[in-house]
Amino acid sequence: MGPPYFSSFSTASPANWLGFKEKQKRRSYGDHDIFPQAARGMFSSLPSTFKKHLMKPQNKVDFEILQDVPAWLRSLRLHKYTDVFEGMVWQDIIKMNDEELVQKGISALGARRKMLKHFELIKQELQNKNKDK
Repeated sequence: MGPPYFSSFSTASPANWLGFKEKQKRRSYGDHDIFPQAARGMFSSLPSTFKKHLMKPQNKVDFEILQDVPAWLRSLRLHKYTDVFEGMVWQDIIKMNDEELVQKGISALGARRKMLKHFELIKQELQNKNKDK
């Protein structure tokens, strides 16, 4: 007899736990097909500046995407805060500190930390650009 949760009243077995649709979702895609077709299709509708940003290393700043604040926030996966920065330019946004972000309504600590980290990265990149000139 099996474990207590597999009583004689139950015909369930681990092999039958997943339904047909779940089994299909979990199928392997092989080495050549990293993403399912639906996931690959979603990238085709992205703006070209956003696609370029996805391909760049994350420690480099793409000043093109900074011109489009909503696209920049999307690239950081912080697009839910797009309304908070409406009407602002990136030069003003990166000057904000933690208290100002809280006052703007960004209460999530993780989101603020991520923003502040990227603000510092942009400031450093600007300093490096100015040194090179």
